[in-house]
Amino acid sequence: KRLSRELQLATAGIAIMPPPDDTETQYTSADNLIGERNELPNGLPGDSITFIGLNAGQNFLEDRPAQTGLVQISYSLKQDPERVPQEDYPVYSLIREEVPYERPFSEAFQKAVRFPLVDTVESLSFEYFDMATKEWSRTWGDGQKKELPAMVRCTIKVRTPRAIPKTISVTVPLRAKRQPRRR
Repeated sequence: KRLSRELQLATAGIAIMPPPDDTETQYTSADNLIGERNELPNGLPGDSITFIGLNAGQNFLEDRPAQTGLVQISYSLKQDPERVPQEDYPVYSLIREEVPYERPFSEAFQKAVRFPLVDTVESLSFEYFDMATKEWSRTWGDGQKKELPAMVRCTIKVRTPRAIPKTISVTVPLRAKRQPRRR
């Protein structure tokens, strides 16, 4: 639900931030979402997604203020170095990262908030619907695929507390890409 809500808050026309290790890289206002196809050591998908969301900042229960306005959000899988494997299959944590959209970017990345959402993930894949070609793609952000896609499909495979495999899939239409109805 969280990922669906945040994708619907994806904002067109605002460039994603440069990588934290190269804050001099510049993107254009058409570079609104980056979807990378990755493969995990177990051979399953371990994709990642990065986009700018308007008013999609995390609310905190402690004395820390929420990040309002524009934030860059990323979802990816990471292996928890402190987790002692208790199963005979590899699992990863679904990590959400949020960075306030501020300049200088080097200082904004110091305010990043990262936390795990799910810690028994076996795979994560994203697909992007290109309205121009009417096709789904596993990557986004290169060539002609720069502005927001019309829809994003996310499929995540997890293990339940009883170690039962479960697949969850959701397709989210992006509000910023909705076309007005013709009368």
